[in-house]
Amino acid sequence: MKKIFSLFAAVLFAGSMMAVNFTLSSADAVTVDGVTVTFAKGDGSNPPAWYTNGLRLYANNTVTVSSESAITAITFNWQQQGTKAFNTATASVGEYTHPEAAGEGKWTGSANSVTFTLGASGQLLLNTFTVTLDEGVEPVEPTMDYYVAGSMTNWGPMAAYKLAANPANEGEYMGEFTFAANDEFKVGYSDGTTIESTNYFPNGIDNNYVITEAGDYTVYFRPDGQGGEDWHEGYINAVKVETPVLADPTNCAEAAEAALSVAANNELYNDGKEYSITGYVTAIQTAYSSQYNNISFWMADAADGGNVIQAYRAACASAEEAPAVGDKVTVTGKLTKYGSTPEFAAGCTYVIVEKSQIVPQNLGAKTIAEFLALKNTTDTCILTGVVSNIQNAQYGNFDLIDATDTVYVYGLLTPAGESRKFADLNVAEKDTLTVLAIYNEYNGNPQAKNAIFVSVKKAPAQDIEITLSSLTNPGALIWTDYVAEEGWWQIMGANEAFDFSISNVRTTETAGVYTIDDLDADYSYIDIYGENDTIEVTFVDGSVTVAVSAEGIVTVNGTLVGSDGNNYIFNLTYKDPVAENTVNVAISEWELVDDYVATNGLFAVSGMEQTSAYVQLSLWMPDDATEIAGDYTEEDFDLQYFGSYVSDANGAYRIFSATINVAQNEAGDVFVTADLLCYNNTLYKVSTTFGDGIDEVNAAVKATKTIKNGHLLIEKNGRTYNVLGTTIR
Repeated sequence: MKKIFSLFAAVLFAGSMMAVNFTLSSADAVTVDGVTVTFAKGDGSNPPAWYTNGLRLYANNTVTVSSESAITAITFNWQQQGTKAFNTATASVGEYTHPEAAGEGKWTGSANSVTFTLGASGQLLLNTFTVTLDEGVEPVEPTMDYYVAGSMTNWGPMAAYKLAANPANEGEYMGEFTFAANDEFKVGYSDGTTIESTNYFPNGIDNNYVITEAGDYTVYFRPDGQGGEDWHEGYINAVKVETPVLADPTNCAEAAEAALSVAANNELYNDGKEYSITGYVTAIQTAYSSQYNNISFWMADAADGGNVIQAYRAACASAEEAPAVGDKVTVTGKLTKYGSTPEFAAGCTYVIVEKSQIVPQNLGAKTIAEFLALKNTTDTCILTGVVSNIQNAQYGNFDLIDATDTVYVYGLLTPAGESRKFADLNVAEKDTLTVLAIYNEYNGNPQAKNAIFVSVKKAPAQDIEITLSSLTNPGALIWTDYVAEEGWWQIMGANEAFDFSISNVRTTETAGVYTIDDLDADYSYIDIYGENDTIEVTFVDGSVTVAVSAEGIVTVNGTLVGSDGNNYIFNLTYKDPVAENTVNVAISEWELVDDYVATNGLFAVSGMEQTSAYVQLSLWMPDDATEIAGDYTEEDFDLQYFGSYVSDANGAYRIFSATINVAQNEAGDVFVTADLLCYNNTLYKVSTTFGDGIDEVNAAVKATKTIKNGHLLIEKNGRTYNVLGTTIR
């Protein structure tokens, strides 16, 4: 019989689906009908105001679902956390499909427990999810795990000493381990869920398996046993792995076979015995280094025999003594391997027996497809393509792409042949680069190794237009005129793609042409919003023109070059707000946000109308003030730390001008009346109808407020508002 139950945040279903209301909170474990759901590190105690039900999960949080009956399906309804990056989740078992954006995630399988782990960034909101049980399916019985445990593990089971089933012999387990002489061990076992170090097979003392000679061993184990005079016969058998020593190699092919026969990287063949092998240089792997006095090259038994064995960092006194492709050489050194590359180990030596008669040529310009098809390891080709996927900014490792194919460039040299100076060549992704290249292969993959720089054509800059107008998009553009006070101005704006700020250094006039030297670098920037991160771009060149008409309309035009190489074209228009609309706001409840009266003469009050109009006022008081009651104007606003604004369903707007009266009765109730002209060309006539008293602890927060990039962000009723003009100088 299948059983389905769901976790809901105030959602009711009918029929066979059971509806259960849950209040989800941090690290809660909830059990319903034999199913336990654990939210590790979740936070349901302080959800955003627009999300009144459910659970907010952060990066690396987990959700675990477990049941005595088999779980066959789980369907999640994930919801995005505001503008945060949409997180992902992975399942510990089974198959799980996660949506690319908010929506339904589906898991299928058969398990008694499954854990979902969120990714390393972003947030998720869990609204509902449904768990499907099949009570007719028996829980999966745990399998038995076997471990070699002994003196080398301090008689404790370790994952590195776990045995695996022997595919060649049913009922038998095996594993390959390295033992020292006199190591003793048994086989420990567990039920697949816990490892018990006291469970040995067989149990008892004085019956350990003893290793008499150090080395690599294959351990075979049969829990059923097959008899024998000693206890371990038929149960445990350790067979030493012998590494055969080949006959002394006499040519490149035999030397490569011997090198590849060692068990591990850099392990020396035949205890480090040296061999002398004669062959032909077929490719230069790493050019001569004057810093280290060495060179790496491939050799084979014939001049056209391909890359058979490499002389790795062979000693080389000078560039004149370096071998060339086609030279016949005798290399002396120790044999080893690195990955799948057979090598004469670093420090090997060589003697040039016969110079090559091959004269390398420049084959001229080739497409990348032609270059790859030639596989010519002697002659050079001219390649031109677009730079992509730079993997090493010191050596210059990247992909070069043209219309025909892609080749990996491993190490870009300067025209003088210098390595590790890629940064000096001023090459970036999307640039068009021309190089002198020689074909090379690494682990069977073609590449152009140690290509030489010829020229680069920089990628054209992208033009990004920024067009905002306070006349057509109220509140999007903020003009802050500080000329009278400090002699500088600042213009700020934003849309869904970016935030920007432009500020001059010092002037007594607002109009004029301002170059990069005139702008205040600390407050002139572009913040570009990406999927995961916000990138701040400063300006490095260009100019803007600020003009003020007789009617007071301010325009900003010009182009500033960003540190990312893009051109940011400004076309901004601003005019002082006027009262085109009037809105009466009757607020039934005021709250004292923070009481700074005693410390620095600052206080802030905020309130919300039932129709969701929200008002916050942050006001300075005279230094000698002892109470908050009084008359205030926009000059009394503290824009630096809190901001003063009005918000409604269409946005949040800073206050341009105001007349405010704050009254306080003997009971401590606060009453406010105000005319507030905002940057959306709306006059808000605010009055209170009810006094709530001063409470330093705000028990009913009407909005969540955070500071980001110097801007006050208001999150309220399912929307996030960006209140501009609050940058801290």
